[in-house]
Amino acid sequence: EAGTYAASESLSLCTPCPHPLSSSSGDVTCSTCKEGFYLLDGANGDPADIFKAPTKHCKPCPPDAICATNTTLETLGIPRNHWRASLLTTEIHECDASDHCSGS
Repeated sequence: EAGTYAASESLSLCTPCPHPLSSSSGDVTCSTCKEGFYLLDGANGDPADIFKAPTKHCKPCPPDAICATNTTLETLGIPRNHWRASLLTTEIHECDASDHCSGS
């Protein structure tokens, strides 16, 4: 089940992921961030390190961003009529001229 992991092969029930982590169904560890958070390290993060220090790697979603489960800094959702300077910044700005800014 999503949001849980198999802590041991002998367990019949999965263990809930520590806050603010999540997982996909069938995962043996939790190494993605749940909805409302983003993974600071992106694809470069070591799953074991993420699991050991979840709040170091999963950060609260920035204002005006959209953070579904498994969002990374690079994949932050940007609302329509907003923009950000690069995929490595959390600063999101509202467009001055909506004709030139569509968001994602």
